[in-house]
Formats: sequence, structure tokens, C-alpha cells
Amino acid sequence: MRRWMRHAHLYIGLFSSALILLLSVTGLLFNHRGWMGGGETVLYEAPGVSAASAGGHDHGGHRSAKGAGPTGLSLPEAVVAGARSGFYRLSDVAVVMDHGVVHVILNDEKRTNVLLDRQGRVLKVYTNPVAAWVRALHTGRVGDTDLTLLTDLGAVGMIALTGTGIVLSVKTLATQRKQKRKKKGQAGTLLPTAL
Repeated sequence: MRRWMRHAHLYIGLFSSALILLLSVTGLLFNHRGWMGGGETVLYEAPGVSAASAGGHDHGGHRSAKGAGPTGLSLPEAVVAGARSGFYRLSDVAVVMDHGVVHVILNDEKRTNVLLDRQGRVLKVYTNPVAAWVRALHTGRVGDTDLTLLTDLGAVGMIALTGTGIVLSVKTLATQRKQKRKKKGQAGTLLPTAL
């Protein structure tokens, strides 16, 4: 059984390593969007709002969607108020995040981003094809192609690698323990020879 387990661990690891690498790299890029460089196309920016102040992004600064923001509406209320601006419809909203500003990502072809203040006023509307592509790869949807089966295979592969790795480690440790006991037992049976 141990030989079969080693072969399964090896081939599952080889197959799923590419998928795990893809998920890891896209997840890292997704968490650190600044690493993806430019490519941002600004479609609208409110007068007097700088790109830096409107685009502040800090994953450590997520806030609860339930309570009101420090100076305004709750997150859902801000999104509804922002929709009244005409830049988007509520039915197009795919993702809403709170990064100090309300970050709305639309479910359109370009994955348009809309930044709102806590009053629901639109600060900036932009697209970033690189970020949209990374998000699509990471979530398993590229255009009309559903790649979630691949991301699921990567997850199942990781589960199988972990399981077989644990079994192999336990068996290896048990074998090592037996060998140490056997060696210790043999050392105790040796008698010194008299000259």
C-alpha cells in the first residue's frame, strides 16, 4: 500500500502543482493589485478628487457592511445611492468592498470599478483589464468560459496531497520508531567479551 500511496502522491502532486501555482500567483496579485502596474483607464473622476485619494486600497481596512460608515451611509445604502448617479445599475453589481471608500465592481465585460464616498457620491469610475483578467483566472471564469472545474481540481489535488502526505509521514515515523527500538534492543543484548 505504501508504494501505491507514494505513486498517487507523486502524480497528484505533478498534476495539481500547475493549478496550485496558478491559484497562488493570481491570489497574490489579486491581494496586491499595485504589483500589476498601470493599465487603468479612468472613465470618470469627480472634480477635485485625485487618483491617489480615490483609489486608496488597503485590504487590512475592510469594514463591516452592517453599520454606518464613520461619516455617512451604511455600505448597502451607499451602493444604492451611487446607483442613482446613473453610472451603474444595482443589477450589475458583482462585488462590494469597503476600503475607506466604497469599492463596487460591476459584472460587465470590462469588470468596471466604481469608487464611492460614504454618501454614495461617485468619486471615480475606471477599468483595469489586467486586474480583470487576474480576477477571472483566480475565480475560474474567463469570458464565457467556466474554468471552475480546474480550480476545483486544484483544491481536490491539494486535499489529496495533504491526506497522502500525512499518511506517508505517519508510516515513515512509525517505521523509524520501530527501527530505533530494534536497534536499542540489539544493543542491550550484546555482552562484553572477556579477554
